[in-house]
Amino acid sequence: MKKFIFLLILLFLPFASAEVHMAYFYTDNCETCEKLQPFIDELNNISYVIVHSYKVTFSTHPTYNDKILRNLSYSYNSPYDVPILFLGNKWFYFNESNFEMEKKKVNESLQRVMEFYIDNPIRHGKLVYPKPVCILVIFNSSRNESIETVVKALKENITFIKINEVDIKYKENRSMVKELPYNTTPVVFIGENRFYLNNASLSYTVEEAEKYEIVGIDFPDEYGKKRICILFFYTAGCPPCEKIRAKTEYMEKIYPLDVKKYDINKQKNRELLLEYCAQYNVTPDSSNIFIGEKYFHSEDQLDELEKEIRRWLNTGLDCPELEGRSGVKIAEELLKGYTIPMVTVYGLLDGINPCAFATLIFFIAYLERAKRKAILPVGISFAVGVYICYFLIGVGSS
Repeated sequence: MKKFIFLLILLFLPFASAEVHMAYFYTDNCETCEKLQPFIDELNNISYVIVHSYKVTFSTHPTYNDKILRNLSYSYNSPYDVPILFLGNKWFYFNESNFEMEKKKVNESLQRVMEFYIDNPIRHGKLVYPKPVCILVIFNSSRNESIETVVKALKENITFIKINEVDIKYKENRSMVKELPYNTTPVVFIGENRFYLNNASLSYTVEEAEKYEIVGIDFPDEYGKKRICILFFYTAGCPPCEKIRAKTEYMEKIYPLDVKKYDINKQKNRELLLEYCAQYNVTPDSSNIFIGEKYFHSEDQLDELEKEIRRWLNTGLDCPELEGRSGVKIAEELLKGYTIPMVTVYGLLDGINPCAFATLIFFIAYLERAKRKAILPVGISFAVGVYICYFLIGVGSS
């Protein structure tokens, strides 16, 4: 009898320890959200499921939850709308036409992940998911080994997937496969499991990868231990910067990156950025990424950034070193480049603009209606206010 009870405990232990977290976004005055709420309550009643609810407003002044949903929509390529439910690498958007179908998909997905621990997609303001299924494919092109069929099959069946193809024809890649006999390529690594490719093994290789479609899986432990350092200077609250930031956070889950982030709204970080820009001979932007000897600053360059990262996968890459000049000194050197005629022209260009004219016309119209005694103090207040604003902008206090 004791042995029987012990076996039962062992049998149900994995299910007792399994825990699946989901993120649910809704808003007020949403009929579909109200209709979905009983289903959300049902999910919360499942022993291993925890649904975290987030109310959004979609107002002109985004709340914390609005920003989180926006970041999720960037990363998952999902609608920026509600009601929407996130489970690991999956998202489920509900509307009148697909309501019952999406509920069915949620239940089917939960059945697939009963034995896994799945974290909340949002943890301390950062996105934990989507986490790709990372697959390592090793082959030897000098032996005419083809991996196109398996790569195509994997990409067609898994949404979030990262396949790193390593050709041991090149000497620098051979150190990664020392324990593999020469005649055993091509081989696919999914986690710590390996699959030697042939026509018979293709289907169960894809099936193994599909097991991790919702939860994701990292590359093998021995692969990618050498870190690649990236310096990322960004402006908090800048929409293009947020897109780049979301992309870098996603790449951190794929590649062995050491991303050092600096908010350039802070004085010391601005000075550090000036030092790097001077060394790389580039102009500071709202987003600035330094990796090795390369510099990237826009969303359009993210594909190039990823190619640069892949160059260093086998060797790793240290952080760029500075020559030793301080940010203040570099700023002083930049200021020396401004001549009096240049500053005069910039001042005139700044003064001749529609905003300034509109403000002055409004101010003059106001003075015409003001009492005679009020004209001088109001005029002085206006001049002092303009001076203070420009001064604060100049010293960077804003």
